[in-house]
Amino acid sequence: MSEINVRNLVADLNKTIHEHGYENLYYVLFDEDSNLPWAIHLYYKNNKFIVNSRDDRSYIIGKSWEFENYEEAKHFFIKKMETFVQLNRLEIQTGHPPYYPSPLWDEKQDYPKMRDEAKERLELLSTIQELGYESLRYSIFNDHRPREWETRIEYNPELEVYEVYSTMDRASTNGKDSYQNFQEARSRFIEMLENVVFINRYYVDEGIGTEYSSPLWEKIDD
Repeated sequence: MSEINVRNLVADLNKTIHEHGYENLYYVLFDEDSNLPWAIHLYYKNNKFIVNSRDDRSYIIGKSWEFENYEEAKHFFIKKMETFVQLNRLEIQTGHPPYYPSPLWDEKQDYPKMRDEAKERLELLSTIQELGYESLRYSIFNDHRPREWETRIEYNPELEVYEVYSTMDRASTNGKDSYQNFQEARSRFIEMLENVVFINRYYVDEGIGTEYSSPLWEKIDD
């Protein structure tokens, strides 16, 4: 591949990246040896286009994908960027730190009040069963002490608000979302469970260790 072709491909990729608004993501084009941490790479080697992601030391995460066709490699590269943006937004929503700061995910949601605990508990359990999420770690209205990697919904009688949050390792927390209305708290709680499934399936796909074991992601092929 000539230098002129590489220059044209870099220009085409940068144009597409700007069209998607991904210009402040960490990425590297046609420089396999770059040490930029958390970068998504696209380069050309041995007559193939190669796409992979790097960790904080610029080691390859999981595997590299090889393409003989540039447009296929480009499409996959942009999809990895989209997934990485979504992943960091979900990391923040579930109380985890993002991989690095970016206006694409540095955002916070706040919602503003009602109640019958038995009815609310039944509604939550029914939704969990409908979604097949029984194997996830969760707690409804403080039915047991916090455990690590758990999604929790509680009611704070002093403040008269529902609190929804996730625990991390050693049951540590990184903030709670507060809601005055049960349906808003319920939606957030279910969303966080869905995010747990998404994140751990991503971890499996990338060859990263999962938060805990569940058939919801362990059955996915590599």
